[in-house]
Amino acid sequence: MTQNSEPRTAESGLLAYGSSSRWDISVDESPSGEWSLELDGSQTYLVFQLCGLEVLQDTFNFLSPTTGAGDQQKQDRLVLGTFGSTPVSLLRDNEDFPRYFLLVGPVEKSAIRLNFDEEDIGMIRDALSQVLADLER
Repeated sequence: MTQNSEPRTAESGLLAYGSSSRWDISVDESPSGEWSLELDGSQTYLVFQLCGLEVLQDTFNFLSPTTGAGDQQKQDRLVLGTFGSTPVSLLRDNEDFPRYFLLVGPVEKSAIRLNFDEEDIGMIRDALSQVLADLER
């Protein structure tokens, strides 16, 4: 269930949508050409400005499971966009199990971290694949 406190207006339009179990992902485009991402989960709701549409494919790749020694060179942080003037990033955890954090704020200061476990990661990747397919049409 979307809990958006600001209703969509005729000025913004749905560009792409994906859904998988507990997660819905929407990408909207404003008349000025800015894109926002709406992430709606069972206990999470966040809307923020994307730094560009290409970050969606980057996010899908970033959430891919690591498979070998070459993966050690993968980056641990991906900047997705902004929440007002605050950066929004995806962080890969360095523990022995797959976990990511959606970070709202700078890495080194006060911030909000949302935790995504392995099950969430799979669902978000599935929803993102639908978003990417929508964008190709």
